Amino acid sequence: MNATSASPAGTAAASTAATPPRPSSFEKLFGEYFDCPHFPARVPLLRDGIEHQRHAVTIVGGGPTGLTLALGLASFGVPSVLIESDPSICTGSRAGAFTRRTLEILERVGVAQKAIGSGLSWYTGWTFHGLKEIARLQIPHDENQKFPPAISQLQNRIEWLMVQAAERSGLIDIRWQSRVEAITQGEDKAELSISTPAGNYRLHSDW
Repeated sequence: MNATSASPAGTAAASTAATPPRPSSFEKLFGEYFDCPHFPARVPLLRDGIEHQRHAVTIVGGGPTGLTLALGLASFGVPSVLIESDPSICTGSRAGAFTRRTLEILERVGVAQKAIGSGLSWYTGWTFHGLKEIARLQIPHDENQKFPPAISQLQNRIEWLMVQAAERSGLIDIRWQSRVEAITQGEDKAELSISTPAGNYRLHSDW
């Protein structure tokens, strides 16, 4: 069984083998650390099955990449629609550590400090097989760096911070429980066919 532990940034690395983490039976599921609401599906105002409003940008996928793109566009005043098939943020263990470069990107969209504040900053990681240390990772770090080399943090926590930022922006329309079934490219627009539990529709988007 492999396990990894980390030392906080700004402290000395341990010189002896660290105690392995508790077995998985003692661990919480990712979705149990904080409550996150599930959002209902909704259908916008339609005309002949097509959404009445034409959009500047439509983004398919409401994970970290899609949310970062939407927030980046919003920082330049560009509105977008975000299509996400799930009813909420992710609940599984898709990522547990984020590097300095990721934190720099999160700063641009306004969520880096909150992500760091509730995470664990570190620069040394150990990998164990049972009680035996089999690998050690040392990430360069100095006092001139704005962010730690890495943080341990829940992906769903970061996604939730980004969803909240999207709501505050007033420029991002997240369509939960919505799935893209087809895309047709026209001369001056794309047409997306969307299915939801509340009904199906099509929308037009410049990009």
